[in-house]
Amino acid sequence: MGRAFTFADDYWDAAQCLPDGQRQDFVWAIVAYAFTGREPSGDSPIFPMFLLIRGRVDSSVKQRNRENMGGRPRKDAGEAGEHEKEKEKEKEKEYVPVKPTVKTPGFHLEGRQDSPPTFPDCGEGGEDQSNRCPRCGDYLSGPHGSRRCFAAGCGYVEGEEDQAV
Repeated sequence: MGRAFTFADDYWDAAQCLPDGQRQDFVWAIVAYAFTGREPSGDSPIFPMFLLIRGRVDSSVKQRNRENMGGRPRKDAGEAGEHEKEKEKEKEKEYVPVKPTVKTPGFHLEGRQDSPPTFPDCGEGGEDQSNRCPRCGDYLSGPHGSRRCFAAGCGYVEGEEDQAV
């Protein structure tokens, strides 16, 4: 199989911007580089444009001429046993969930609760009420002492006595 590369449409567009003599040299330099690896001389007026596309030509040649064109490899009779061994190794590595063995005071592993937990500064339901707005009950935001409530229409600021912002 011979070498191949993709002559991109922007190479052609760039060539159209050059004068006639340089246009032909530029296109020929791209093709010659793709098939022979020969670059134009450094003093050539097309050399700067060639440098801009050289990496893309290299990439195109590599992609179009790779030996393995993809697809699944054929399965031989001798490889079937090896394939099964690989599957068994993968099954050994699979994650198997394990029940936790750590016991939390007041709770059972089955999810039942002996008694509700107690937390400091908690209201009903075991929820911490110190981060709640005393006006609307929404969460306060910011550092302690100057926290604000950003609920629509509330305007509560911690430390200011019932003043709206």
